Amino acid sequence: MDIEVRYLNRKDMKALNKAGLNPMLNNLDATKSMDLVDFIIDLKYSDVEGIDELPYYQVLNLAKSTVTQSMLGKEQEVKNS
Repeated sequence: MDIEVRYLNRKDMKALNKAGLNPMLNNLDATKSMDLVDFIIDLKYSDVEGIDELPYYQVLNLAKSTVTQSMLGKEQEVKNS
């Protein structure tokens, strides 16, 4: 399944901060890291058919890409900065 990464906006980041799940502001343990993945997937991808049936590594990679690209921009943008 090919899913395009969706950026977190300011409102999303405020919700992430309120939940204590911002990885830039908090040192997340394993449980909090899993909570972050669920938070991101539920917030940005709950409308994607079949998202709950994906192998966990794909869900993890999608959440990681969402956070990274939201905070740093796409890889090409970072390299050109």
